[in-house]
Amino acid sequence: YVTVEPTQPSVNITNEIPEQTTVPVTTIEEDPTPEAAGTTGPTTWALLNVIATILSLLLLLVFGIKMFFDRPKDEEYKEEPVDAEFLASMTPEQREQYQMRREADYQAWQADQQQQNSKPKTMFVNAPVLLIAGLAFVEAIILLFMFSNFDGYMVLLDSWTVVFALILFVQLLTPMVAAVIFNNLKESKQQRQQQAVQTSTNNAQEITL
Repeated sequence: YVTVEPTQPSVNITNEIPEQTTVPVTTIEEDPTPEAAGTTGPTTWALLNVIATILSLLLLLVFGIKMFFDRPKDEEYKEEPVDAEFLASMTPEQREQYQMRREADYQAWQADQQQQNSKPKTMFVNAPVLLIAGLAFVEAIILLFMFSNFDGYMVLLDSWTVVFALILFVQLLTPMVAAVIFNNLKESKQQRQQQAVQTSTNNAQEITL
């Protein structure tokens, strides 16, 4: 018998490792979402705007207080009580002087009441003035919180400072204009009353003749 040993094919094995190829990595950055126009909001707050708003509130309070204290006063006359024994102890001359003094006090009270009712209203007692001052203060508050960012930086003034100054100017000017208008209306009313009295006097004289 012949023994045949199997032969293995020769394999050329090398220890060489293939070089690794570097694949470039591309980093894709996300594009920032564009913000809509006008949605950024204010980043600062102006000191003069805050001061103007506080002054507007103070003016409103002053107008209200003056309107309360300067209102027409309708007081009843408080007659001094008369003591019968005191009057009995007086002489006729003293009693007459006492009565004259009481009448003088009553006439002085009447004159004071007429002065209270006839004196022109001051520029602070007109209700429309208080209304306009209140509306101006509300507008100042709205503008302050709409166009100010109190979490941001403080600046002295901004583009809205002119508007706040205009609000204060309107609050100061309105009482003066109201006082002028009221005085003109009162003078015209007095002139009409004088003309009516003069006309009635002339008519009475014509009838008498």
